Amino acid sequence: MRAIFHFLWTILICLSSQYFYGQQVLKETGYFGTNPGNLTMYSYSPMNNIKAKPLVVVLHGCSQSAQLVSEQSGWNKLADSYGFHVLYPQQKASNNPSMCFDWYRAADIDRDRGECGSIKQMIDQFMKDEKVDSSKVFITGLSAGAAMAVVMLADYPGTFNTGAIFAGGPYKSAVNMLTTTSAMMGWVNRSPKEWGDLVRDQNPAYKKAYPKIIIYQGRRDIVVNHKNAHELVEQWTNLHGIDTLATDTIRDFANNVNIRKYTYKNSEKENVVTYYDVKNIGHALMINPGDCRDEGGKMVPFSTDDDFFATYWTAIDFGLIPEPKISGKTDISEGEKAVEYSVPFYKGSTYSWTYPDDAFPDGAENQSSIKLNFGKRSGSVGVVENDSAGCYIRYPSLKVVVK
Repeated sequence: MRAIFHFLWTILICLSSQYFYGQQVLKETGYFGTNPGNLTMYSYSPMNNIKAKPLVVVLHGCSQSAQLVSEQSGWNKLADSYGFHVLYPQQKASNNPSMCFDWYRAADIDRDRGECGSIKQMIDQFMKDEKVDSSKVFITGLSAGAAMAVVMLADYPGTFNTGAIFAGGPYKSAVNMLTTTSAMMGWVNRSPKEWGDLVRDQNPAYKKAYPKIIIYQGRRDIVVNHKNAHELVEQWTNLHGIDTLATDTIRDFANNVNIRKYTYKNSEKENVVTYYDVKNIGHALMINPGDCRDEGGKMVPFSTDDDFFATYWTAIDFGLIPEPKISGKTDISEGEKAVEYSVPFYKGSTYSWTYPDDAFPDGAENQSSIKLNFGKRSGSVGVVENDSAGCYIRYPSLKVVVK
């Protein structure tokens, strides 16, 4: 099976070489330390560097490069709009012919060794060279890059605020090439404590809170089985000392019928683990090409256009972008009337609201606010804004409970 995967990666490398992504040139840094993993360092920063800015570390998938994933993901567009740095570590073919980060080799995933050591040195060097808010360092990745992002969160928990994992798996689900297939197919099952201990063993003296984690996983992924997401939830809920049962669930997140969002809160009511369970999506990053504020990304191998710019929503979860919120009550009495919900008003915009099946509007439906008469059913209140430029802005749905 490994031979089949390597053959597929080789084909995809050939396909991706037909594309040229040069709209936003990345900066290469030649020296950033001893570089034990033999990686290459690229970065992108907005022009205004007067004050310390957040840093997002983006790890590409197999067959990809730093330049390709920067165009695919659309992180640079958001960096320009909202003011933060982006760091792009890049694999070398001499390390891995398929350009995959070696997320399964002990020599690359144990703290300060190999590739994980190189990525940490890049972060340290970037923070010396640029003004970075050390409390707002984030990491994200796709596929092998996602698995390596988990490695970084596990090995250096004090460095990162939050990580976003797209089609990845738990730390040390594989520990050599022979165990990669079992891990990717979702055949590795451990208890939450066993998963958590694998991380704690890397940092025996670490006593602070572990980074928060955001997990995206497609149900139709034939490369990384969706069972990995559940094991990843178990690992990180254990590290945070919380239940594996979700605190909140939102169906049709941001009016996308493919996405169900689960959140897991700690005792301070913070979302420390977030899981986006995505139907009808395979091994790909969800994008939504366009120029609107919640659009971006490009179609390349391992992209899927599902009218959902996952990078935008990840930036919101990271706290890099103000969250578009619906204001209104969440606890409703059965039969309660004229309950008002609202979003910011923009001149020239119209608004399309959704609500539970047995609720109905009390007045106009296309304004920035709506009044609802509720029945007996709980559900979600959602809205899509159509602005004066013809852009559709999707607001996160608000869960309401009818008692």
